[in-house]
Amino acid sequence: MTLAFIAIVFGLALLVWSPDRFVEGAAPQGNPGIVLGNVYGSNITLILRVTALNLGYTAYLITTILA
Repeated sequence: MTLAFIAIVFGLALLVWSPDRFVEGAAPQGNPGIVLGNVYGSNITLILRVTALNLGYTAYLITTILA
């Protein structure tokens, strides 16, 4: 349980830290379009992943309850 909690906290911290590093690296090179495209793309991908996980888990719960 403690290891899972540490992994979640570490993952969230990495999610907060990594976009800032990417933007700081790409923006000074004169590529703001790449930065915006990657930010939008990663957010869309994250939303789709969370939606897919929630739908899958909901389907699992429904089939478990109905069975």
